Amino acid sequence: MARLTWETAPDETIIYHVHVEPDFRRGAIGGVLVEATLARLKEAGLRRVVGIIHARNRRSLILAENLGLRQYEKQRLHRFLTVFQ
Repeated sequence: MARLTWETAPDETIIYHVHVEPDFRRGAIGGVLVEATLARLKEAGLRRVVGIIHARNRRSLILAENLGLRQYEKQRLHRFLTVFQ
């Protein structure tokens, strides 16, 4: 149905893939998944979470901003967003 891929380093966690199967899109599942992940990471004491989103993925960029991630670096193909610094 949905999955989120991330890596944790000593200083930060990088979320680089959120996927919701086509039949389940538009039901807020991706947002719920990311929100739950962010809450668990914050509870675990992680101080920085980075989301890497393809620049053309408008839905994911809007979702990330709605969840409180803010853009800190912009490259041609990707946007790098961060939360709770």
